Amino acid sequence: MVTISTIKPSQDAKMNIAYLVLAHTDPGQLERLLHAIDYRCKIYIHLDKKTNDDPFTAIHWPGNATFIKDRVNIYWGGFSMVRATINLMRAALSDVGPFSHLVFLSGLDYPIRPVKKFYEMLISNPGKQFIRFINIKDSPEYYSKVASHFYFRDRWFPGDWLPRKVLTKVSEHQSLILKKPLKNVKHAFGFANWAITSKCAAYILEFIEKHPAFVKYYSTHDCPDEFFFHTIIANSPFFKETEGFFPYQGRGTWKYSFLHTFRSTKYDKVYELGDFDEIKNSGKYFARKLTTERSLPLIDKINIELLNMGTPNQIVVPH
Repeated sequence: MVTISTIKPSQDAKMNIAYLVLAHTDPGQLERLLHAIDYRCKIYIHLDKKTNDDPFTAIHWPGNATFIKDRVNIYWGGFSMVRATINLMRAALSDVGPFSHLVFLSGLDYPIRPVKKFYEMLISNPGKQFIRFINIKDSPEYYSKVASHFYFRDRWFPGDWLPRKVLTKVSEHQSLILKKPLKNVKHAFGFANWAITSKCAAYILEFIEKHPAFVKYYSTHDCPDEFFFHTIIANSPFFKETEGFFPYQGRGTWKYSFLHTFRSTKYDKVYELGDFDEIKNSGKYFARKLTTERSLPLIDKINIELLNMGTPNQIVVPH
């Protein structure tokens, strides 16, 4: 098992970043993403266990990209997303690293600033955790309520959608059916994606092993990937390496994104060519979400004007 004491500075300056990618669809877009971020890094991909992997294995991947074997059936808003992310963290920390940072991405992300500049930003901040969160006590009208109710997003067996929905609704509306609060914990909420150091990631894995009650509590949380890792870090020695609790801005996950720009007000929104100026002026490093079906003209424009690369079929990564 990897522990904090085993994490040492990387001996290979050319492989100092690990990208952890959660994917479930669109192998063509995933291929474009992996080639676009291929700069002094290793890439670990978790493919949803429900997804047929044949279309993915048929595509050319960078030589430093690895599909991890420990796959999970993922369901939106469920703890399965956390488990898949944990598996990615374990794969990276057990491999050739250690790495300066582990960067968590979605398979429908795409860089919108040169990856070399992103790399340099991370390397120049070796002790910083790029994760943003609020204290949910500052949001009594929503996030605090989420923390006190049971949600059942993962499937227990085929066709079990209705009983899970009924149990969730009962929990939401019956004040007698509430979670037992965790003692001495500052619960945090933030955007699901982050870039954290190897030592911080190792601490998270150790914490999970030592605190099964914490894991159990979040296993019935709504969208726990937006709470679980954030809360662990907010209650850890690594809190001082973050920007602290971010001021509450009201509901809206996009308001708490550190590295990404995306349309939280409409989860199925796909960025297209007409959104280029918005993306360009966002000040972020990645955009979500982009697809093969609707985003190719936008990706061409991003590659040429923002990344100094060719088109998707002419990608030249700056080494």
